[in-house]
Amino acid sequence: MRTPAFRFASLLAVLVLLAAPARAQAITGRVLSSTGAGVPGVNIDAFDSGGNELDLLNDGTDAAGNFTTTVVDGAGVYTFFFYPPAPPTTTHLVGTRANVVVVSTTNLGNVTLGAGVLLSGRALRGASIPVSNVTLEVLDAVTRLPITQVQTKTNAFGNFNLAVPEQPIELRLDPSSSGFLLAARRFERTPAGPLALGDVKLPVGALVSGHIQRVNGTAVAGVDLDFRKNGNANDTFVYDDNTTASGDFSVILPLGTYAVSVCPKATDLLVAQEFTNVSVAGTTSLGTLVLVAGVELHGTVLNASGQPAAGVDVDVLHATK
Repeated sequence: MRTPAFRFASLLAVLVLLAAPARAQAITGRVLSSTGAGVPGVNIDAFDSGGNELDLLNDGTDAAGNFTTTVVDGAGVYTFFFYPPAPPTTTHLVGTRANVVVVSTTNLGNVTLGAGVLLSGRALRGASIPVSNVTLEVLDAVTRLPITQVQTKTNAFGNFNLAVPEQPIELRLDPSSSGFLLAARRFERTPAGPLALGDVKLPVGALVSGHIQRVNGTAVAGVDLDFRKNGNANDTFVYDDNTTASGDFSVILPLGTYAVSVCPKATDLLVAQEFTNVSVAGTTSLGTLVLVAGVELHGTVLNASGQPAAGVDVDVLHATK
């Protein structure tokens, strides 16, 4: 039979263990290029499952690509990123090791960086004024997943140098943190070697805002807004074009006249709307847009052989309009 004193001593031991500081853990390995050569000067970052960056010591590779890095935060399950020297010095892709269990000294072995090519350009406003601090984002054009970059902003001269794989990609330039009211740009490319975009001109923009609600006055979150400039076949690319939890939206558009499509989530059972000939010549408020309740309409379209027909565009017209 365990005495109260024994139980108290056991509880005290558990509390002391929980209160003890985390013991630093070491990770080792070597970073290699796609050709098997060691890569010097690689910077190593680590994050926990909550996305919090860890405190690392000796977070870089030596002349032969070797590393012995100390995780000050102690044992855990972490994701490591390996950032090679920025382009154009190298065109190695950023490496990743996810869900690494770090206990005691952990050897990651060889971390091989993918081969990339140089994607370069310069962001401008007006005829020839460089724009610094433009956010750069590269996506895999098929999976829509981000391709991590060493350089994430244009430099003081508006220049950018990125390492990208030789596959379909999408490059996005977001000038919202540049200090100027400029519209975003997007490029879809399939590099087959170094690709120079040259001067990328960011058009003068204007702030367009509004609020979307139901008939009863409650806000509608997650509404997707599409903006198609008159005379263009495709929608204009904009960042953050969904309503917030409070039903508000605020985007930056190039100056012009637009058709604006307001597309609520299907689960909200609200009727979409479109507004034509919306002039954007400066700061523009679309005011409060009210979406009326609707019903779900569904079915299956068959071809002449009775088989499901994919890609059919279905339009619904009001019988009295």
